[in-house]
Amino acid sequence: MSRKSPAAAVERHGRGIVERGISAAAPYSPPWILGIGALPVANLLHERFGASPWTSVGMTLADVVLTGVTWESASKRSLKTRMHSTLSTAMGTGWLTAAAITGMTHPEMNLWMLGGGALAASWNIRRATRNTGSEGEGGDGGLFEKVKLAGVKLRHTKVEANKVTAQLQLPGGEITAEDVQRAKGRLAGALSVPANGVRITENPDHADQVEMTVVPEDTLKRGHSYQGPSAPGTTMVEPLVIGVYEDTIEAMIYAAADPRGDRNLAHLIIMGMAGSGKSEGGRSLLAEISTRRETAVWAIDVVKREQAIGCARKLFDWFATSRSQAEAMLECLPEVISARTDFLASRGLDNWVPGCGLSFLVIWIEEAPSVIRDSDAFTDLVATARSAGVWVVASLQRASHTNMPTDARSNMGNSLCFGVRDLTDAGFALPEEVLEAGADPSKWKALRPGYAYAVGPGIPEARFATPLRTPRFPAELLTQVIDAYEHLRDELDPVTAMAAGEAYRNRTRGAAPSTSAPAGTTAAPAPEQGQAQDAAPASWTPPAPVATQAVTMTPPPAAAESGEPDLLAAMLAAMPPDVRAQLPQLELPKSPEPDLFRRALAALDQELPALEPVEEDEEEDEPEDERPKPSRQEALDAVIRHLVELAREDGRETVAATDFVDVLEEIDHTRQWMVGTFKHLMKVRLLERTDVAGQYRILRQNFERELAGAGV
Repeated sequence: MSRKSPAAAVERHGRGIVERGISAAAPYSPPWILGIGALPVANLLHERFGASPWTSVGMTLADVVLTGVTWESASKRSLKTRMHSTLSTAMGTGWLTAAAITGMTHPEMNLWMLGGGALAASWNIRRATRNTGSEGEGGDGGLFEKVKLAGVKLRHTKVEANKVTAQLQLPGGEITAEDVQRAKGRLAGALSVPANGVRITENPDHADQVEMTVVPEDTLKRGHSYQGPSAPGTTMVEPLVIGVYEDTIEAMIYAAADPRGDRNLAHLIIMGMAGSGKSEGGRSLLAEISTRRETAVWAIDVVKREQAIGCARKLFDWFATSRSQAEAMLECLPEVISARTDFLASRGLDNWVPGCGLSFLVIWIEEAPSVIRDSDAFTDLVATARSAGVWVVASLQRASHTNMPTDARSNMGNSLCFGVRDLTDAGFALPEEVLEAGADPSKWKALRPGYAYAVGPGIPEARFATPLRTPRFPAELLTQVIDAYEHLRDELDPVTAMAAGEAYRNRTRGAAPSTSAPAGTTAAPAPEQGQAQDAAPASWTPPAPVATQAVTMTPPPAAAESGEPDLLAAMLAAMPPDVRAQLPQLELPKSPEPDLFRRALAALDQELPALEPVEEDEEEDEPEDERPKPSRQEALDAVIRHLVELAREDGRETVAATDFVDVLEEIDHTRQWMVGTFKHLMKVRLLERTDVAGQYRILRQNFERELAGAGV
């Protein structure tokens, strides 16, 4: 093939420059074209009408009318635009009238060149500065005037994948944040985005500023698959991942209080109409809970019984499927809460913390109205359980006053709201300011299963009005997760067990014969007809079974087994007097479970000398994983290789932990380790934090320099 000559290449390059120059100059040419075109028009008018005395009268009247029409037509534009348009019309028509009467004399030509050039240049300057965001229309292209919000200006704009976030400056005393929120429907229409694709969030520090978020496309409709538990082996202090937001960031719910005091425990309402995906969203949350240490779950479902959460039986320490069992559980909880708060107070604790000696207790009430409707006991429970480390989750279709006491609802600080019938129903779970910001689950109803809004402590307020979607979670998948992480679950602490008394000893245990699919398989039934948006299958594969036994909260053996018959008396003598005074209430002589009682005493005073450990049979040691775990450098190399692949993707600007799920599974590392790796990559200036939690921006220049230095 013949090579083209350098002259041809230079010619082609020159044509490209000319074409780009013409394209850039074209938007600025109309004022100059109008000015040049005015010359022949003026000559034609002078030759045809110049000798008539009516010419000056008619054209002067025409000038006045056109100027007035321009002023009136620009009434909805900013004052600056209105004055500029009106002045341009007056100057142009005035010169044309003078030239038509007197002809193109020397003064008219000078005025045409100087005045016309200045006028055309003023419109060019206006166009060039339109998108700077500091003057005039603020770069909005007349959007706010169009939706009757004249005076609103853009301050800053941030463009991300499928999302634009703009900071708006409101004219003080003229337009409020509520005015902008009421106009979000008109804004969505003007921008040609979905009805709930525009959200307006108030600035809590400045009443004259709001944040507008525009999402052009509903990316959640494609669905996503379950990626496995977020933090197995940790406690309930860590967030519970329930799905992803529309920008692929993980959506989280917080249960336990933050030990640092930055966040309190808040009970949870899960609400949504039939068919909204509420049950599968609840299973996603139960899957997270099943992988956490120092946690026990008591569950109630007297309506569907086994259908909705029966697949999680092995997770439940107490599973009440009859009304009598449910009433027994709720009736014993006041004593449980009192015993737990006394225990925490004796250790100087205001809230439950990991390692305090108590299990974090989850009370899960499915189809809650059948149990809590008009229940004063439930109202008292949610009011007092928070400081005892007892987390109440109530799942129902509509949290109205006829289904849940309003006093109880006011104490449910977390909300997970799926599709509902109307905005009135949404108001039972979502705060008014979130609805005003643009959250509207009534748009989904039962047509978008799994779509939801999450509100609660620990969740950034900017996320309250952001839609999320939970993964499809069939019953078989939840059973697999519970079976795979059975070795992480701890038994209920003895303090709670003893305080629950006879009701707990006679409880219906959750454990039942497993009906899950064999380990290593994935069960995901085909979506129902008409729900193609839920077609994403579950892609999580259960890990290899682990033979580790559950760890008890207080493991000392019974006194008779340890060979120390006087240990119980020694423990009684060492206890504080105020605690020892309560012992008759525990019915020591009549207790049918003496070992449980001894463990309760051990939990009440952990400073007593530990019993001699029982020798373990060496033949029963846990089997070790035969697969060698990669070294730290090997793991880091695998992450770097994957990061290079991501950086080379077109349009890729940021990364998050969710982009490394497959790599972490391959190198057998956790997401917590990945967070530390991100910090290392920021130190070497390959990544930097973004304004979005959990997202990191790729520093492409540094990346390319490092790759070039390594010869990659």
